[in-house]
Amino acid sequence: MAHFCYWNDYPALNAAVGVAAQNRDEIDFELLRSFLMNAAAEWVRERRCRTIELHVFEFNLSALRLYESLGYETVSRRLKARL
Repeated sequence: MAHFCYWNDYPALNAAVGVAAQNRDEIDFELLRSFLMNAAAEWVRERRCRTIELHVFEFNLSALRLYESLGYETVSRRLKARL
């Protein structure tokens, strides 16, 4: 049986992002990013989900580095052609 967990169901993460946006000069964004990802992983574990799937654009290198540093791996790549 598959379980799906959605970020929008976790208000504390959304609140943390809002606080960070208001205090940009005082925030260690590297620490905040790691905190949010770890909190999301804990939330997912509490709901007995087994994986987290992220959709990241290839040009977003800083996000890719962050996710890889937290143990995420690339598992697929999507291609499309405009006709």
